[in-house]
Amino acid sequence: MATVVIKKENQIVKVNEFIDKKEILSIQREVRIGFTVDVFNEQKKFLGRGIIDPEKGIILLTNDKEAISSKFFEKKIKQALEQKKDFNGLVEGLPGLIAKKENGILQIKFEGFALIKFKKEIEDILKKELELIKEVN
Repeated sequence: MATVVIKKENQIVKVNEFIDKKEILSIQREVRIGFTVDVFNEQKKFLGRGIIDPEKGIILLTNDKEAISSKFFEKKIKQALEQKKDFNGLVEGLPGLIAKKENGILQIKFEGFALIKFKKEIEDILKKELELIKEVN
């Protein structure tokens, strides 16, 4: 996994925060759009893990060192859907993802670069979880 150092003096970067490419001081290895990166400040303090687009910046998905994987997305989606039937990724910690089910039709919209690499996994999780909601109701 690549390591990115950013110009951030404070010790906190919020989940969902967009870090503009102008804030990036260094990237420790070659990255492409959709790569997962660990983000550190200049003092080498771990700030979080996110998805990078070298031309735009980074979307921070977690302040922990948890793997950005199908299990990560499944946990986030399940937590959100316990509360409601619609999924707004910005609110739920997955910016760029909107999903809802109406009249038996699942509508999923991906915006931006952050989640495109994981599109298939996220679609499968949403289909499964929203079908479970339908069966319970």
